Amino acid sequence: MRKSISLFLLAALAALALGGCVRTLRPARWNYIPQTPPAVAAPLLNRTIAVVAFADERASFNQDLLALQFIPIWPFGWQNYYLPELADFHLNSGRWYFEPTRDLAQAMAAELRNARLFAQVVYTDQPVDADFLLEGRLLSTRYTGYQISYGLSVLAPAVWALGAPSGQVSNEIEIEMRVRDLATGAVSWRGTFALGRGTPVWVYDDRDDFFYHVLFGQIAREAVAHMRETFQAAVAAR
Repeated sequence: MRKSISLFLLAALAALALGGCVRTLRPARWNYIPQTPPAVAAPLLNRTIAVVAFADERASFNQDLLALQFIPIWPFGWQNYYLPELADFHLNSGRWYFEPTRDLAQAMAAELRNARLFAQVVYTDQPVDADFLLEGRLLSTRYTGYQISYGLSVLAPAVWALGAPSGQVSNEIEIEMRVRDLATGAVSWRGTFALGRGTPVWVYDDRDDFFYHVLFGQIAREAVAHMRETFQAAVAAR
């Protein structure tokens, strides 16, 4: 019996150490590959569109209550980050190097270049001579993480080491985008997109907490397709 308890504690310490290393050594970085296949056809519109950084309209609230997992009998601790890039650590990762208002806008510009809806697509922080302007409102990049202690407090890592889930993370993105005709000021296209996903994690997972690039890829494909339909109909109506 004493030997079993010793092994249990040893496994707990080993798993806890492993989790600490993951947090300390694995910062996460935004990395995006456009999801729209490069088009070979001529541009739909012989016009230029400028993409600017999105307006940040996210809630300014971050909450870290992971320490609750150490209360005996209490089953979990959690993190609730509306600004996840400002947190020093996350459930399975360290700092997240991400500038969402700029990075997501640049990703959308890359998608539009591949789609060839316009003759030229530029991302810019300065006034530029263009026919259209794509603007966005970033409404959410909420991150939630739950560390499951199974009510065992500091002994929970032994259960994780045996293969039980150590937690769960979820990401969500909500964005509103619009394209304005700079000659008339009219809104030529508008779309609001919201997507989220959650996944369990294990102490042996070799991954970070973030799959925003996957979510944004799905949003971008939908936005490009909707934009194409809108502008094709406008061209056909001329």
